[in-house]
Amino acid sequence: MQDRARLLSYYMDEQTLAEIGKGMQEHEATVSRKLERIRQQLKQQVVAFLRTGAAAQNGRAARPGLDNAQIELCFQYALEDWPFDLRLVMDSIPPPSNLPRGRGKDR
Repeated sequence: MQDRARLLSYYMDEQTLAEIGKGMQEHEATVSRKLERIRQQLKQQVVAFLRTGAAAQNGRAARPGLDNAQIELCFQYALEDWPFDLRLVMDSIPPPSNLPRGRGKDR
């Protein structure tokens, strides 16, 4: 949950690292390191998803996974200026339900 809060604070609310650190009682360098870790984890998950593809189901043809060049192109497109409201996506995704309740620490 704190990782999600860091991402939302930084990217959606445009808070500085110092502001996020103050709110989370962390040094801004710690916030920076944790944001970098989160970005790397998200990228690894996206790459794995893109590489996997999809099996045929419900009358739909199988979709092969992407190769490294195609994945790189996806990231290039994502970095371009395009009309995408990340807040709508983040608001539509519920927090993971498999997180232990009552713990305020990151792993």
